[in-house]
This record gives sequence, C-alpha cells and structure tokens, in this order.
Amino acid sequence: MDETKIWRAAWIGQPDEALRAFLANAERPGANLFPPYGYDQRTENDDPAFGRYQLLDSSLAGLKLKALRGPDGWAGTEFAAAHAIASDADFLGNEEAQEAAMTAYLADLDAQAERLYARFGGRRYVGILGQSIAITRYGLIAALHREGIVQVERYFGTFKGGDTQGREAEMNPQFKAIETRLRGAQSIQDAPAAP
Repeated sequence: MDETKIWRAAWIGQPDEALRAFLANAERPGANLFPPYGYDQRTENDDPAFGRYQLLDSSLAGLKLKALRGPDGWAGTEFAAAHAIASDADFLGNEEAQEAAMTAYLADLDAQAERLYARFGGRRYVGILGQSIAITRYGLIAALHREGIVQVERYFGTFKGGDTQGREAEMNPQFKAIETRLRGAQSIQDAPAAP
C-alpha cells in the first residue's frame, strides 16, 4: 500500500451516502471514520471480504466486476479495465473503484429486496430487544448485505414480518444479525421505489 496516498471520503455525495456510511460502520464499527476510511481493509476467510464495505470475493465475481475469485481474478472485466485494477491490492487501494462496485452491489441488493419490500415494507413489529422496528427498503438492503437473500427470506418466512419478542428460541445468529440491521437502518431515509 502506498504510504503517501491521500485517501478521499469517496462515499460522500453518493445518492445513498447515509446507507453507505451505515453499512461501513456496521462492518467495522469506528474503523471507517478516518483515512483510509476502511478502504484498505481485508478480511481473510473462505470467501475474502474487501474494503470499506467488506464486499465478498464471490459477490464481486457474481456481479462480473471480477472475472474469477482469487487475488488475480480481475483480468478481462470492463470494470477492472475502467478502474485500472489487476489485483485485489489494486482494488483495496482504489476508493473510487470500491464505490463503483458498491453502486453495482446496492443495485443488485435492491432488486433482491423488491419482493420482500412489496410484501412486508412499511410494517412495524416488536423485535427481540423490545424495540419497534419498521421494515424499510434500506433496512432490507442492509440485512441482505449482512446475511444474503437465503437467510433474509428464512427470517421473514419464520416471523412473517411480525413480532419476534418472546420468540428468542427461534432466533439463530443469522436472524439476530438480520434484525440488528433492520433495526439499525430503519431511520435512514428510505430508498426510492425501484422502477
């Protein structure tokens, strides 16, 4: 990493700036407040996570931003060419590329959230902590960012958009993470309806 790089807060001015700030802080609380704003972060696991938003390697490949999973899987994509990315290290050092990737990822999550929002959007329920939770589009996107569509659909299949208080025995760690994201993102101004 270039020690002389001057990092930009590239999420500022994005139409979904507040959601991006929320997601970055949810991934690494407090670590995204000062340069390099989390853009240089990498989490090693079976599916490595990259940058400010901890975008998974599989998600980047699934969106065709990356040709293949792995550190050198960037060759041959329009995205990599447009942002001069040849490696994971290049991606971690390029905040504009990460924001562009996040724009594509958020569009994908919004499309996944559409069906759930049509069914449950606007409802309020009491969560396991006894707090009122409004089901918002950004809340669904935040939950999808954390746990993916399969787990979010299971959560709503189990609780039907109703109260979870008193049903703690049914709350696995993924469901708790989903509810935490729904609760945390509910005050962010909701995204406009999908076209």
